[in-house]
Amino acid sequence: VNNPKYKKFLQDEINKLARMIDNYFEFKCIDCGKDYGKQQDGGHFKSVGSNASLRYNLHNIHSQKSDCNQNGLGGGRERQYFQGLIDRYGLKYAEMVDVELQQKYKYIGLKANDYPDKIKIVRNLIKTFDTYSFETADKARELLNKLIGIYN
Repeated sequence: VNNPKYKKFLQDEINKLARMIDNYFEFKCIDCGKDYGKQQDGGHFKSVGSNASLRYNLHNIHSQKSDCNQNGLGGGRERQYFQGLIDRYGLKYAEMVDVELQQKYKYIGLKANDYPDKIKIVRNLIKTFDTYSFETADKARELLNKLIGIYN
């Protein structure tokens, strides 16, 4: 089961869940505030390369236009993303995403055989997404993170 494909499958499913949350609240790109256009990405505030321990945390993943996310700057739009977090959720939330998440989750405690189970959980959440009613997007991210069970 120790297969890098599982990490990617889990990432793809969690990114999809993040996009579903943002579409539920009819948000626009976290970076530029415009419609997503042809491609809506699940963009990481702290990139997987810079902080792999937050790669599956829904608070760290918000929808972006593909060209904002994949701008060739290696996450060079972090300031715009941070401002988007402030505009959408307030400074306290933006600082939590920027600082507290990294302090709290220094590594992911997933074993190789955990990945298939987590993928199943996330796929089930995607299937049953319409049965939830969320007050706010940050509370949706909090609840879904808990249900996935990686960040407890």
